[in-house]
Amino acid sequence: MSIKEGLEKIEGILRRLKHSPREERLLLHGETLSILSQIDAFEQENPVPNYKIYKQDLLMSFEALCSLESVDSQEGEHLGRSLFAVRKMASYSCFNVNGHYI
Repeated sequence: MSIKEGLEKIEGILRRLKHSPREERLLLHGETLSILSQIDAFEQENPVPNYKIYKQDLLMSFEALCSLESVDSQEGEHLGRSLFAVRKMASYSCFNVNGHYI
């Protein structure tokens, strides 16, 4: 799996969350963690700027969406933050998946 494919899969997972019950959200969270572990393995060998920061942003909001963290704001806001974190990972300031074929 390429980084680009992995990030696209995570974005698709996030879009499905909106209409998913809590139990399914937990399964989707596990699927996302699996994809991120593959990205982590690549990143450990090839350090990428900002990845850890963006990953933390993604996980904080994702965990709130799955009721694994206390929710202090609207669900839509957490979903937006999660999607934005994935887009930042794909951007020039991180993996630059559109400029390179990672």
